[in-house]
Amino acid sequence: MWAAQFLGIGSQVPGVVCSTNPLRVQTDSGLFSPGKTAAQGLLNGSQVFLMFRPAPTPTEAVGTENVLEGTVQDVIFRGDIYRVVLRTASGALLHFDLPQAHQPGEALRLALAPQDVLCFAAP
Repeated sequence: MWAAQFLGIGSQVPGVVCSTNPLRVQTDSGLFSPGKTAAQGLLNGSQVFLMFRPAPTPTEAVGTENVLEGTVQDVIFRGDIYRVVLRTASGALLHFDLPQAHQPGEALRLALAPQDVLCFAAP
């Protein structure tokens, strides 16, 4: 997880396991069902970190699970993608590589596929 964060290839938020089968994690940014976990032996109430893939798979939101909402803080053109910095209501700054441009100040809602959400045990 440290290497991914250092290289800027994933954003992370802290959370708490609220269900183990299926795995669901509650964060200040919403409820998520991670597609993969590197954590073993998780119990309800376990402290974890979720990491979001920087280039999420386009998907349609079904309800509010696996959905991030926030305000675009910055956009950097990187050739064939745009690096978008999203500030969530909790204040977390998350980075995503998206195929379309967004404007700073714009409200943005990203639906994430389960495989784009990874779960790690908190240190």
